[in-house]
Amino acid sequence: MIRAGLDQSVEEIAARVAQIRPSALAQVGAVAVVSTLALLPVAWLGVKRLVPQRNVLFARWGFSHVGLAILLLVGGSWLAKLALPADESLLRVLWITAAGMAAAVAGIVAWSVKLDPDGVKSLGMRSGGNARAIAAALLLYAVALPGIFGLGQIWRWILGLVGHTPQVQDVALRFAELSSGDRLVPLVLGIAVVPLFEEIIFRAFLQPLLVQNVREVAGVVLTSAIFAALHGIDVFLPILALSCVLGAIMLRTQRLAAAWVVHALNNALMFAVLMAAPELAGARGP
Repeated sequence: MIRAGLDQSVEEIAARVAQIRPSALAQVGAVAVVSTLALLPVAWLGVKRLVPQRNVLFARWGFSHVGLAILLLVGGSWLAKLALPADESLLRVLWITAAGMAAAVAGIVAWSVKLDPDGVKSLGMRSGGNARAIAAALLLYAVALPGIFGLGQIWRWILGLVGHTPQVQDVALRFAELSSGDRLVPLVLGIAVVPLFEEIIFRAFLQPLLVQNVREVAGVVLTSAIFAALHGIDVFLPILALSCVLGAIMLRTQRLAAAWVVHALNNALMFAVLMAAPELAGARGP
């Protein structure tokens, strides 16, 4: 009874949000962004206190390895498509994505072991200091989250001004339409597995290479721009902001676990919203 009332309340809120004009949501988003910007310097001081020293990483791999990683990703995805039953299910899409990334990650790990004396430590896979790094990462993410949400609203409004109607990401739409019994494997893949692979590919592998070629801020932003572009124009700006947060975390802590935890938490929040209010994904839900 209580759960039914809660579900109804969430649905009513989602319906009301859907009726709000994009310009009004953009104004709310602007307030959230300004609030985040005001608090970020304080949060960064907390990050520095939790992680007072920063290890400078020299990437021993090159852009040729980036090209090889792309080939492995494409090849792994192609093999998965051949091996899996030919349908359009969400699970198949996630398995193909995970398989492609797994192939690229296997190559990245092999190159780090071969080229760097520290081996996988050069990818942020270190045993010590993870607790402090994760605490620092969660602090920064908590402060940045309202701003990321705000940028999402502002971006939707901007896209509307230029005549583009934002579309919900296909994965989100398909997940919202799944029954509760079919959601476990997609949740594990979407919250734990894919974010881990993405962090290894982008923050642990690509970002250090770009940072040492175009300097720190530009390297983080460029990595984030590539990451956001791959997620599509409809979510480009909020994903760019999230990726910059993840990049800053990785740059400061050099701990893959810290960036992964934040990425996984962000995805978990997205899935939680979709389960509570599938209307936000444009689906009716189960």
